[in-house]
Amino acid sequence: MKERYLFHTEVLKGKLIRKIIVEIAFFLILGSFLFTAGRGKNFYLNKFSHFNNKLKTFKANFIQKKYINIIEDFDEPQEGKIFLKKSGKNLFLKRVVEKPGKIFMIVRDGKVVVYYPKRGQAIKKNFSKSKSRYLTLGIGSDLKSLEKHFVIDFSGEKRLGKHTCGILMLTPKGEKLKSYFKKIFLWVDSKTGMVLRQKVIEENGDYILLDFKDIKVNLRLKNSIFKLKIPSGVDIIS
Repeated sequence: MKERYLFHTEVLKGKLIRKIIVEIAFFLILGSFLFTAGRGKNFYLNKFSHFNNKLKTFKANFIQKKYINIIEDFDEPQEGKIFLKKSGKNLFLKRVVEKPGKIFMIVRDGKVVVYYPKRGQAIKKNFSKSKSRYLTLGIGSDLKSLEKHFVIDFSGEKRLGKHTCGILMLTPKGEKLKSYFKKIFLWVDSKTGMVLRQKVIEENGDYILLDFKDIKVNLRLKNSIFKLKIPSGVDIIS
């Protein structure tokens, strides 16, 4: 009789412990839901806008991969550094691909220069301010300008490494923009408002995935960083 009582008591204890565990788990999940429930489109747009309004300079390492739809695989990734500086209405941009081969790109004073040392070739083009903003989409971007040219939707939250990010989906409004890209996804950090990843989808299903690492903002960057000296003998295409 005593053994049966002890057995019954242990069963009750077991059920009670399971009940407590379930209740704790429920409140943890509920707490997590309540904490993130308010983090929707407006939350991330405000974070994004606040960060970019305060942004003066941006420096980061990047890894870029392009997914080619027809072969269902990525091409060889590019790794390098990017520098950006806002000065009034002017934008200075330097992008250096270090792997697999050196490529330099400078945007300043309404011009873009792309230099391929291995080819011994450089491309120089006039580049309007309206076009230059698409080279740095999400970094230093003005929210009002984005809302003017894109329909912005919220695609939920995802983890990116140690960061919780809200994903903003940008769909071009105009036909000209639609010829550049079908959709753009921006991974916005929930704490800082920084864009940590960009995904640009093209009409044919190809897409570019660009990740930023080791980000530093509002450092002092001299204008000389955004100059590029092209050696003599290089074939220049205008």
